[in-house]
Amino acid sequence: MLKLSGVFLMVIIFVQYGCRSYTFSKGGRVEQRYRNYYFNDSIKVGAVLYGDMELAFVSSDIGVSRPKLTPFCREVLKKLNIGKSDIILFSGIPKTYSIVGLVRNSKNINYSEYKNVVDRESFYLMKTIKYKNRDAYEGLIRIDQNRFLSIIEYGESGQEHADAGFHTIMVNTALRIKEGQSMTSVLNVFEDAENLFSEHGYLTPFKLIERRGNYGVSNFTDQALATYYSFCGDLDLANKASEAFMGIKKENLDAKDLAPAAARILSQTVNKQVVMFNTAHHVPQHAYFLGELLDRLYKQGFTYLALEGLGDTSTVMKNGFVSFNDGIYIRDPVFSNLVCKARAIGFKIIGYDTDSDDREQVQVQNIVDQSLKLNKDSRVVVLAGYGHIQENSTPKKMAAFFKEMTGIDPLTIDQTTLMASSCKNLETNNKDDVFLYSGEDLKTGTDLVIWNKINMQNKPIGFPATGEVKNININMPDLSSDKDSVAAFSIYSHANYLVDSTVTPIFVKIIPTKKNMFPIKIGKGKYLVKCLGYDKRLLYKIELIVN
Repeated sequence: MLKLSGVFLMVIIFVQYGCRSYTFSKGGRVEQRYRNYYFNDSIKVGAVLYGDMELAFVSSDIGVSRPKLTPFCREVLKKLNIGKSDIILFSGIPKTYSIVGLVRNSKNINYSEYKNVVDRESFYLMKTIKYKNRDAYEGLIRIDQNRFLSIIEYGESGQEHADAGFHTIMVNTALRIKEGQSMTSVLNVFEDAENLFSEHGYLTPFKLIERRGNYGVSNFTDQALATYYSFCGDLDLANKASEAFMGIKKENLDAKDLAPAAARILSQTVNKQVVMFNTAHHVPQHAYFLGELLDRLYKQGFTYLALEGLGDTSTVMKNGFVSFNDGIYIRDPVFSNLVCKARAIGFKIIGYDTDSDDREQVQVQNIVDQSLKLNKDSRVVVLAGYGHIQENSTPKKMAAFFKEMTGIDPLTIDQTTLMASSCKNLETNNKDDVFLYSGEDLKTGTDLVIWNKINMQNKPIGFPATGEVKNININMPDLSSDKDSVAAFSIYSHANYLVDSTVTPIFVKIIPTKKNMFPIKIGKGKYLVKCLGYDKRLLYKIELIVN
């Protein structure tokens, strides 16, 4: 049996953006940088919370006030022997984010009731109790000889797999305190990566890795690295970094639970008005699979493609392609090629994401306003990040709100849960590289789960319009006399580049600057080839015509 129930939550934790920011002039404060970070100057501690975890109470100074807690929470604290002398630092929104942070006196703690937890060179004590058939967890991290930081997840919100999320909070918090960073202002690795991209383009991850010690908690650094490695086509390094920040296990699948996915998916989309795929933003195979289905989905009557990674799409609809100005994830050539193909087929492109406090609901409203509101019978394909397509999660995600707000039950297709899995007894050929999983032991909150094992090296560059592909060898001159040891080899649509030089390339590969040759598969057309070193220095440029 395959047991991945806790995996999907781990994915969600790392990709959700925060909803609120708090600032206090003294004592406790919260900074929102993709995750919510709690700090307290008075006791020099910090806690690393979920990205979308809103707090109802944050103490402005030690012992100044106490929050109003639900009866459920008060009973849990009583069962955990939390006394009035224990100082509450913060608490979540009642019945939504069931979490409390405290300072506890060492003398009031019975250590025999706790177990030791060691993970990623961090250490904390943990205790579990049951109250009204719900699990409650307390984690303790030592502040000094007399005090502990106590974090309690008490389960009133009923979130599934809360233990996995709680462990993530405790590990990241323990690491931050251990490394002496609890009072350091958060340096946002994604903002830094953006600055590096403007300076170094697709060589950004190689600069980012040099600076990873600047960012404190490593999980977000690994997520940024995975994202930017995928942009430059180094999927091995992207997968290695993703394993570090996601903690996803490589599960073994049984061939009897797998069947070729495309035909089975299309047999269900034909009767659906809305179909939602999810994607891991550092896994281009997810966007590529959707690109392979677009022609047939369009023939079924789907005319809108809604993409989480885009904002305003007026320029995209006008030009038929995307540029670096259209969003972070659009730097991925595969994602960019998906947009170009959809536009060429005839899809109307919708950018629907938002940084609103009510992100999930506003995402739905943005999709509706740009499609169903214009034509109630319009059919929509959605590509969303990670857990947004879950239909039964707590708190609710975009897909659940979509059904609630429109009355339309979308077909939801998960590509992220099995992305690190393998199957030893599968006999297949290169035509079958995406499989529908039929096992009954996954709880992803979606209608379908697929295993996407597309090998991008076997695929042609982009989505050739005619389907005709040429195998050619690219011979690079010797650039090793230059100070750069590697270069970003990029291929552009020549016509699109002439319209906008910031257009996303259709292909990127990091290559050594010494003389080398490598094969590519590409459709007929006229292209521009550029090799850029660090500081975006042009090392090589040539036109490529494929007849």
